Amino acid sequence: MKATIHIILIIGIMSVWKVFADDTNTNNLGITNCGAQMSITLDKPNENIKTNQPVNLVICITNVSDGILYIVDRNEAIDFSFIVISPSSKDISPIAPPDNGLNLRNILRSIEPHGNMNYTFNLRSLCNLNEIGTYKVIARRRTLGNCEIVSNTLFVSVVQGEWKSEATNTPAFSW
Repeated sequence: MKATIHIILIIGIMSVWKVFADDTNTNNLGITNCGAQMSITLDKPNENIKTNQPVNLVICITNVSDGILYIVDRNEAIDFSFIVISPSSKDISPIAPPDNGLNLRNILRSIEPHGNMNYTFNLRSLCNLNEIGTYKVIARRRTLGNCEIVSNTLFVSVVQGEWKSEATNTPAFSW
């Protein structure tokens, strides 16, 4: 009986340790769909974002299939959509402009089997993140076959304070 209680306690302690050891800003993958997974993380994990600071995300699409995954890059405001929930539980998701088909840039990209493609994106370029607290962010993207890939949930903490830029001319989106 004592041995059973000790085993249960050890398993309980290990479970609690696992919960506290996990970092909410790590590069966890979203669910597998269309032979792909997507993850989002901050470009500087574990960083608290100040009220005027860019919220630079790294978005990684991973091909987990044995075939080539095709993605068309058109316009960053159309290619990705975001679900953003504020600290006060309001949905403040940016609304993408309609795709009128007049984009001058249509680049067909391929991701080899078990390969990945990274994008960086300043979420603040589309969304007001000035409320103090923790935001929930989920990214979405469609493949060439119109299949939707959904990322993990990223928790972004915004704190009071003024951020001062160290560099100039940072693009809102790049790959």
